[in-house]
Amino acid sequence: MTTTTTPRLKGARLLFAAIVVVHVAVLYLPDPPSVGVTTVPYGDVLVHVLVFGAVMWTGRLAQLPVGLLVVLLVVHAVLSETVQHALLPGRGGELSDVVADLAGVVLGLLLPVPRREPS
Repeated sequence: MTTTTTPRLKGARLLFAAIVVVHVAVLYLPDPPSVGVTTVPYGDVLVHVLVFGAVMWTGRLAQLPVGLLVVLLVVHAVLSETVQHALLPGRGGELSDVVADLAGVVLGLLLPVPRREPS
């Protein structure tokens, strides 16, 4: 059985890949650019919600297995904070960030995605 990948699905997968790159940069750069986040109340929490939510939502858009993506993001939420705390100078791991990450996963699950193209 041969499956074809539509241009729309290819675009969704490229978008997902780009979002993952941003996600990793935000979480693991020793001194990520704040882009005014520090001046916004709860800006750090909002960034965590957005980066995890964006990965979850674009993963759904790219038709990736949702259950696997949820498991990977939940594990990554805990792991990323542990790495930040233990290995990245100037960064700290916080439980509130893990909670924000998980809220982002839920947000990415709840946001609607456009319907699939008819086969």
